[in-house]
Amino acid sequence: MLEGRFDSLRTRQGSKPDNAGSASRGSGRRRPRAVPVPKAFAGLDHIPTTLDGIAPYHRIKLKRDKLLWALELARHLGNEALQNTEAAWLTDKLGDAIPTRDMNGHFTGLRREGFANRSMSDNAMRITEQGEEYLRSL
Repeated sequence: MLEGRFDSLRTRQGSKPDNAGSASRGSGRRRPRAVPVPKAFAGLDHIPTTLDGIAPYHRIKLKRDKLLWALELARHLGNEALQNTEAAWLTDKLGDAIPTRDMNGHFTGLRREGFANRSMSDNAMRITEQGEEYLRSL
């Protein structure tokens, strides 16, 4: 072994040792995980897809505008601000989900325009007056 410089124990890069089993790979599809109803929406039986003076949710084209629409709906339902997970749940129930991984990017665009802001205490998103005006103009 010393003369062979431990070659028998080494493996080539990318190859497995003789005693390693082959790892099974899944089909690539994952089962969706169950998302519990956020406390903010626990008492609701029906979630409206239309608001007075604003285009219906399904007619809004951009995801960032859909996020703004969801923030306005939440305000209309009595929730002044939404966490990312609550906004993802709400947009899913409205019919065109915005995943939590995309939420910050869409929010950043809204914040730059002055349409939304975040709470310093709990990092929840809120719609601004300019955001409400913008939604009415769509």
